[in-house]
Amino acid sequence: MAKKLNLTPANFGVEDLQKKYTKLVQNYMDKIVQARGYDDVFTCISYVDSTDEIFRREAQAVLAWRDKVWRLCYDVLADVNAGRRAVPSEAELLAMLPKLEW
Repeated sequence: MAKKLNLTPANFGVEDLQKKYTKLVQNYMDKIVQARGYDDVFTCISYVDSTDEIFRREAQAVLAWRDKVWRLCYDVLADVNAGRRAVPSEAELLAMLPKLEW
């Protein structure tokens, strides 16, 4: 059973916070690639071995970006869990995410 923390500004347990932020970040990433015409991140990444050079390059960029985004998110959650930082607001979390470079 996961350890429950009394986190500020809301009383979230680590699992609750992870679920909330996972959904927030996934939706954010999906919106970014949707602006380029893809259904979502997973659809874009499915082109990573495409024979079309443009699709392949875009998929590779999104794949690298996705890894950076999730690494940062899980590092932030680990810091919150360890008491090294306060829980960032949704806006703060999104602002600290790496930008996608197509």
